[in-house]
Amino acid sequence: VDPRGAPLPGAQVEIANRALVDFPQVLEHAQDRQFGDATTDADGRAAWPCLPLLATTFAVSCRGFAPQHFAVDASTPTDLLVTLQPLRDGARLVSGVVTDARGAWVAGARVGLGNRRTTADAYGHFVLDLAPGEDVRDDEPLHAAAPSWCPAIVQGFGARVNASKERA
Repeated sequence: VDPRGAPLPGAQVEIANRALVDFPQVLEHAQDRQFGDATTDADGRAAWPCLPLLATTFAVSCRGFAPQHFAVDASTPTDLLVTLQPLRDGARLVSGVVTDARGAWVAGARVGLGNRRTTADAYGHFVLDLAPGEDVRDDEPLHAAAPSWCPAIVQGFGARVNASKERA
């Protein structure tokens, strides 16, 4: 729903689960459970019959609103109401999840786009808030670093950010 409580049909809901489902195999052979992404219906609802409480997160996003990212645990209600906050006019967000080579979340990674910085949460999720009218050079890299890991750099990521501005 939006802040007034109106449903947001067409919002995207993505489920991710990273757990050892094939115990006793090693982590490199673990399989991601596939729950399928969903688009909310006319009343703003999306539903799954059940989700595991271990290593499961979901993200809700809708054009023009800041995305929300949650962990599924024992305290998660079965009928969760998610309120998305509208972006300021002209504001843009760069969001994602930092993972290692196996797809496991990297908690606390430092993420940046050019000189903008943020820290990923316990599930590797990050959001960089670009102010209205803020310029991003096409050659600016997206980078992530965490202790004991080699930094990851996506050269020229600014061009992707600028391409999304043209579609907005």
